[in-house]
Amino acid sequence: VLRRIAEAGRDLCGAEVAAVALREPDSEAVVLRYRLGARHERREEIRVEPGKGIGGQVLVTGRPLRTDDYAENSRITPDYLDLARAEGLRALMAVPIRSEDSIEGLLYLGNRVVRPFTDRDEGIILRKATRLSSNGRCAFGKYAGRRSGRAGFVKFLEDHPLRPEMFLRFIDHIARLMQAEEPDEKDVLENGFF
Repeated sequence: VLRRIAEAGRDLCGAEVAAVALREPDSEAVVLRYRLGARHERREEIRVEPGKGIGGQVLVTGRPLRTDDYAENSRITPDYLDLARAEGLRALMAVPIRSEDSIEGLLYLGNRVVRPFTDRDEGIILRKATRLSSNGRCAFGKYAGRRSGRAGFVKFLEDHPLRPEMFLRFIDHIARLMQAEEPDEKDVLENGFF
């Protein structure tokens, strides 16, 4: 799902890089969960705090923000400037992904050249993010809703225990189907990985 969000944003605006950050439970911060087009694979968690960097400004205002040249924009704090420079990013845009009255994530788009994102780009991505958050609410609800559903799942498993050997056969079957590949949505639906 995150890959599709990033691809849609990148493709709609012709961006070189796209990233999706999601809100941490019981926190105002978001954490980058998916990056597309990045030059460097980062092992450490990238956590964006309100008020820091372009994404942090969006968390505070609730409105999209874009800049033609991230390093030269005095409205944006330099907290994540080293990350942007390491990726060679110049033009950036961050858009909120809302869930009812709160921001549940951010969609970032970036270019390695000073190519401004336009009002049209911002409008398209803002509509896309609005649609995504609406679809996400219908499918998954908020974090609290997902956590409350967990109790029912745990109860089902406790009421219907599986013998360990059955579980191991199930895991072996999935591993053979996946053939050490990361499945995408199409594979999962067509091949029945799950």
